[in-house]
Amino acid sequence: MLSSKQNTPRSYRIVGPQRQLDERETPHPKVDRGEFGARLRDWRKNRAGSDPFRRLFGGGGEGDPNNTLQQIMKQAPEGKVNPNQIPVDDPAEMAKQIKGVAQYLGAALSTCRIALPSVSVSPAPTNGT
Repeated sequence: MLSSKQNTPRSYRIVGPQRQLDERETPHPKVDRGEFGARLRDWRKNRAGSDPFRRLFGGGGEGDPNNTLQQIMKQAPEGKVNPNQIPVDDPAEMAKQIKGVAQYLGAALSTCRIALPSVSVSPAPTNGT
């Protein structure tokens, strides 16, 4: 049968004088304020990552965290999809642009097809109706 470990507090000995740590005085906030120079601040805040997915979708601490698709989608208003579709003058050119973005993001293969209403999935209602 398993026995539980006895709950005894850990013992420790304070060796010297202690002072409370001010988080604002640690290196990362100082870099953010520019106290170590503009070059280091810009390297931390303005550089773009090498991974296009991470740059586009996640941010991940590189560059401006507000300039990501995730943050933009958070700020999008709730509501229905606009029923007024934008006409596409040249579907072949639009498909070429979409495939170019997919290739830039690392896709080995991408295709564009006509969406048939009979096979499309309608979004689930969000308000329970």
